[in-house]
Amino acid sequence: MTNTLARYDLTFFGIFISILYSCKKEELISEPEMEDTSLGTKFSVHIRPLLNTHCGECHSAGTSQTNYLDYDNAKNAITSILDRIQREEGASGFMPRNGNKLPQESIDLIQQWQDEGLIP
Repeated sequence: MTNTLARYDLTFFGIFISILYSCKKEELISEPEMEDTSLGTKFSVHIRPLLNTHCGECHSAGTSQTNYLDYDNAKNAITSILDRIQREEGASGFMPRNGNKLPQESIDLIQQWQDEGLIP
């Protein structure tokens, strides 16, 4: 009986490893920008993770800057956010400060969120 259980354990482990190695990294960890927006671009699903990645170091709870991870703050500042992330790197007011320009796909997603009515 012990040998039978050990054999099942090894079989299960082998199947688990096979499944794990058959997955691509992109399937295991998705970027916020890649989430499905077919039902609308939502702050909680699409925008907050993006802002956390690119802006959270300075614009989150407990920092001296406005917390853009808060829906109301981001919604109220959307025009300024879009303006500043679309400026050329090095230009006055460019964000993220001391960082690289956001990928155009991320900027487009934030613009889409605004165009769709700033869904929470």
